[in-house]
Amino acid sequence: MKLSTLMVAATAAIVVSACGASSKQVAQARHAVYVCDETKLADAIKAFLKERMGGAKVQSAAKLVVSAYRWHTKTGVPKRKGIAQVGPGDLALQFLMAYEKHGNGWLIKSKVRVLSHVVGSPSGRQLTPNDADYPAWAQGKHDTLRVRLHDRLKGMCASVSYVK
Repeated sequence: MKLSTLMVAATAAIVVSACGASSKQVAQARHAVYVCDETKLADAIKAFLKERMGGAKVQSAAKLVVSAYRWHTKTGVPKRKGIAQVGPGDLALQFLMAYEKHGNGWLIKSKVRVLSHVVGSPSGRQLTPNDADYPAWAQGKHDTLRVRLHDRLKGMCASVSYVK
């Protein structure tokens, strides 16, 4: 392999790793309890997901906020928000953020849903982490999104505590 190719690959790896959330940040985001009004929390999560994913809906009875699907290339590069040209190998990500009462605050539990584009089919195929086609980068995008949401909520809630 050429030295220039190795240099480009090493630089790309450094840039990608610098953009991701650290394990400490992810743990804090997962264990944070936000003390604020339920409606304010749901609206903040919805606004955040709408900004990041192009849309979101609150299901108040279920205490759940669901993002719109956002298409990505098979390597994880996001496609333009809204209508995108979807091709073979493209994947859509959707984030589900459930908030549950924990003491005097709210604990957020989230997951990422991955949908694989199936050529000629009006609906894709949902992938699970055990699926051979599940992208390795999906969990990293989920973790980064959780940390960014945590950073936003820390600034708007009365207080934040952490549970184990």
